[in-house]
Amino acid sequence: MTKRTFGWFPDVASQASEEPAVNVTKYGDGYESRTSDSLNVNRQNWNVTFTRGRVSGEGQAIRLFLQDHQGKDSFLWTNPFEESLTVVARKWTAKSDRGEVTVTATFEQVFE
Repeated sequence: MTKRTFGWFPDVASQASEEPAVNVTKYGDGYESRTSDSLNVNRQNWNVTFTRGRVSGEGQAIRLFLQDHQGKDSFLWTNPFEESLTVVARKWTAKSDRGEVTVTATFEQVFE
């Protein structure tokens, strides 16, 4: 099955968090050994916001795209650093103000 592409660009204030998967073994006298936990060490999580001021219906289209993937189906997305990622959105919020929809979501990178 072909993955769909999420083609909307988030607001400039979108934020990424990364925490490499590392195993740490501590020895006496403060020494420690660190090794990578898996093949895909750096996983990105992005807090993205799509605010009003977009073309008519765009906020609703974003919301429907996320609903369609049900928090479990991954999709392709290009982050603000222009890196192509496979992500899931497990949760999001939508706010409507006079017909304009603002969507906030967390995109979690997955490796499949």
